[in-house]
Amino acid sequence: MPSLTSPSLHIEPDQLPKRGIMKTWRVLAALCILAGVLYAVDAHLKQSTLNGYAPPHANVIISLNNLGASWESLESTAYWKQVRDEEGDMLRGSLVDLRKRLGIRLTPSRWNAWMGPHSVIGKSDEAWGVCTKPGLLLRGVHTWNRVFGEPSVEGVWRFQDWYYGWRGDYLVVAENEIYVQRILSDTGVAVQANESNTAIGIFIAESKTLPDHTLYIEPMGEFPVSGWVDTAFTTIPKRNEIEEIPSDDAVLTITGARLEETGAYIASFLPPWRNLDDVRSEWAQAHEIGRSGNGADERDSAGKPHEDYSTLVLHGMDTTSFLAVPSVYIRFTMSNAPGDNPEVPADASPYAWGHKDGWSALRKGTRMMSWVAWDFPVHHAANQIDAMNSYIDLPGDLTESEFDVHLTLDWKRATGYVEKVVLAAVEAELLLEMNREDAEQKYGRIMPWFRHLGRLDCYGEMVEGRLQFRGALNAAPRDEEAYE
Repeated sequence: MPSLTSPSLHIEPDQLPKRGIMKTWRVLAALCILAGVLYAVDAHLKQSTLNGYAPPHANVIISLNNLGASWESLESTAYWKQVRDEEGDMLRGSLVDLRKRLGIRLTPSRWNAWMGPHSVIGKSDEAWGVCTKPGLLLRGVHTWNRVFGEPSVEGVWRFQDWYYGWRGDYLVVAENEIYVQRILSDTGVAVQANESNTAIGIFIAESKTLPDHTLYIEPMGEFPVSGWVDTAFTTIPKRNEIEEIPSDDAVLTITGARLEETGAYIASFLPPWRNLDDVRSEWAQAHEIGRSGNGADERDSAGKPHEDYSTLVLHGMDTTSFLAVPSVYIRFTMSNAPGDNPEVPADASPYAWGHKDGWSALRKGTRMMSWVAWDFPVHHAANQIDAMNSYIDLPGDLTESEFDVHLTLDWKRATGYVEKVVLAAVEAELLLEMNREDAEQKYGRIMPWFRHLGRLDCYGEMVEGRLQFRGALNAAPRDEEAYE
């Protein structure tokens, strides 16, 4: 028998540990390579020049190149922190519900990991839904559900309360089967990726009254916004000579070339509720408030009014009765008007504001009258004396921007009026299948998002038959005292 000290059986003291270490490193290296391959495959599956698909005739489409990045950018803004501090976590309820149903606590990074960054959220007449381009994780879940779950019906599967299907590599999920089927059909609309990875693209279409809108919002700072509106406005001839009314005390201002166009545009946003009849008519017929009987209704050879540009101001709104009454002020210039001394109508009473001559007349009782004044070439009009007194002596600020339309909106004050108008409509049973509790719950989830915004401030310019605009969704208020 050989000796234990024989050279053929001699083992170095550190020989066995080295072999064990080498084997461990080989396993780790193989796992790293496998992880790298899986990561590369996952990333490749999620890449796309499209953000997804939407159903045909969608009312609203929200398009994101990277939903997780946009979500994180939004959460880092001062606006988000203010909403969270004053209203609590506005997303908590929805996220908890999704966690119970999906078993996943969604965060920006987890959304991208499971669903993929490219996302399209759509709203059709049937329901809301989402389309994404997921990677390996969700495809693995689908494989499991396809093997052990219910069989598909015309390419649509069930997973708990959800319907889903695949259009190529794109996953469509909704609580309504028809929503999924319409995107899987050839009529599903492809939504291209945005130019910015963090921008939120919003497309509003298929409205009976509202023109199509396309908006791109950057969730940072003052929320820069740009886009276009599929409607035509007359070009302002001398855009560098516009003197704008300061909007510190106004709920809304809109400046443009024609009162008919700007008034009708604002009126297109109003729902057809009876308690808004006076609001709708005052905006849609704003040009009649100022021109009636003041010599300003003359038209040129093309049949167009003579004004160079005009500004409509919503000063406030009386919601004490069923019919809401807007307080409207109008200022417009008419440098080529036929005369500067219009006659006072027979049914009106002379009235003057300092050196500005004018008149007043009843139209719909004392809540809505015609107050008119002129200081050629500038004309003033209002439907309530408070609005006239607030703006008639305010000097205009010479704008540094050239534009065809300029819109400002005080979100906080506008939201307050919207809430009152909605509740009045509910109490009058103008909103079918909705009581006061339902309205407070539904709009109570939506309104805080707008209430904490500062001021919308957008400039528009006519380009190739449509209005292109740029500005800020959350511009800082010019006068903080107006918001207390």
